[in-house]
Amino acid sequence: MSALSTLLAILTAASLALPGFAADVKFTLSPRETWVGSPSRLEIEVSDARGDVPNPVLPQVEGCTLQLQPGRRTQTSMQFINGSTSSSTSVAITVLVTPSRAGLIDIPPVTLTIDGTEHSSGPLSLIAGKSEAGDRLRVEVTSDETTAYLGQPIEATLEIWVSPFTSREHSVRLSEADMWGLLSTDRTEWGAFQGEIRQLAQQNRRPIGHEEVVGQSVYYIYRIPLEVTPAKTGVPDFGLVRVVMDYPTELSTQRGLFGNRQLVISASQPISVEATVGNFSINEPPLEGRPASWNGAVGSFSVTATAKPLKIATGDPITLTYDIRSLGSASMLKSLQPPDFSKAEGMTPEFRIPEDPIAGTIEGNVKSFTQTLRATSPDVKQVPPIEYSWFDPRTDRYETAASAAIALVVSPAEHISSGAILGEGGLSPKSRSSLTSVAGGLVASAPVSESLLRGQSDASGWVAGLALLMGPLTCATALILARRRSMHRADSGLARDRGGMKVARTLLSRGEVTSAVCEFISAKTGRAPGTLTRADAVDLAREHGADEGLILKLNQLLASRERSRYAPSEQSTSVDATGTALACLKELDRLSWSRVITPNEGVSP
Repeated sequence: MSALSTLLAILTAASLALPGFAADVKFTLSPRETWVGSPSRLEIEVSDARGDVPNPVLPQVEGCTLQLQPGRRTQTSMQFINGSTSSSTSVAITVLVTPSRAGLIDIPPVTLTIDGTEHSSGPLSLIAGKSEAGDRLRVEVTSDETTAYLGQPIEATLEIWVSPFTSREHSVRLSEADMWGLLSTDRTEWGAFQGEIRQLAQQNRRPIGHEEVVGQSVYYIYRIPLEVTPAKTGVPDFGLVRVVMDYPTELSTQRGLFGNRQLVISASQPISVEATVGNFSINEPPLEGRPASWNGAVGSFSVTATAKPLKIATGDPITLTYDIRSLGSASMLKSLQPPDFSKAEGMTPEFRIPEDPIAGTIEGNVKSFTQTLRATSPDVKQVPPIEYSWFDPRTDRYETAASAAIALVVSPAEHISSGAILGEGGLSPKSRSSLTSVAGGLVASAPVSESLLRGQSDASGWVAGLALLMGPLTCATALILARRRSMHRADSGLARDRGGMKVARTLLSRGEVTSAVCEFISAKTGRAPGTLTRADAVDLAREHGADEGLILKLNQLLASRERSRYAPSEQSTSVDATGTALACLKELDRLSWSRVITPNEGVSP
């Protein structure tokens, strides 16, 4: 390193160590006086930090909680002075400080380390007053059900009771819209009802308060319904639900923009109330009478099963679809698990069943589970009945139903030995035993002659030997070709492969888009007709080299056709779907279906 470089490095290090280059950190707590349950905000502003700004270290404080708020505000400013440009960046971090008791609360320093330097807020203090909501605000979670069972959806309602503020001086009472607007949305905790509140806000809506008289008092009651499926027994857990409101204590008049007089809230007091949970509990279904096939289902259901194809060879896949129909609320389907197919009587060892978990799909009031079965022998005659059990809360007892048996026709799988392919199977034992040993080799059923023995040294002898050998070679070749022609005639998969596009175009002409695509892919991969699901078709295309663009088009096409079965409005797009399907088929036809592309193929280590 030259002397000049060393000097520049020293000057740079020294300039960075100057105070002007250090980050500036400010801590601001506001307000310093608040109410129990009403948070103050500790704002931390960091300016001109050279590196990343980490989260502050928050102390544990008895009597209040410190909670880091998600998200940061970043601001960049630039100045142009005498032709030179300078910029500065500031980052603002917010910490909510919420007292849980009244009185003076001392808060230890909040620290933040930036560019190797620790910055501290110093000791902070907060004065919290006790705000009695009294009968001005009540919050509770109620349900019409006094008892429910695990796995049973229940309708719960968050009720917020607000006593409307009345000013005797001005002879006015605030409306239910005015009172709802006084809820402090940034300080209120909604617990399990957060999603419902967010959805209302996105729709620019709010709960409507209904006026009700209770005893001598008038209330606006705001109700927010929620359907939940409890995950444990006992009192349902809805999380922390705490409503904070700036309740008015005084109104005053002031002149508006056009000189008119209007009423405004001139003083208010924050009040907060945590929700109580009504008198209802969650129980576990009883052990008595519980069948072995029960896996947690609660409600009332019926079951059916279908399978395709029904004529297969041993080892061919069978797609079994098991439908569970809810006879009550469709929401009961969400938590349903599939039956254990392997434990159905008569299912094993007659069938091979994958061990991978399967997910169901819900359409209306039916949840469908799809499983692949493979018959292990031609003696299999049916898919046996499959039981499903549930606990019915209306009758307080377990019920069991079973799908009907499904008849199958299973043929033996074709196996061609290597000996048959080489032509050995075409020779009878007698022919094989009649080979004669001669000096020139083995000649099938040929007598030893003088000319043959004499001609070992001349060309005519070799020609004669070759002529004699051509007989069995010709027979073997003819046998192989005959065997291959027989295999081609018997191998419907090869015929389907070659005619796959023709069949697909025929199906497209009838508007059968899904069948066209799935039949084409099953023909190319040797799968049995009618056994591919949408997921199977997409996975097979990906395995044989389809790029993500084709995968996306294929998945969207098949998904849209599935929806069209249940939504008649989708039928109007059938022409576009046919064109898209034809384009997909042309791309699929260009893939190399004779090989499988592994996930890491073509990726360098």
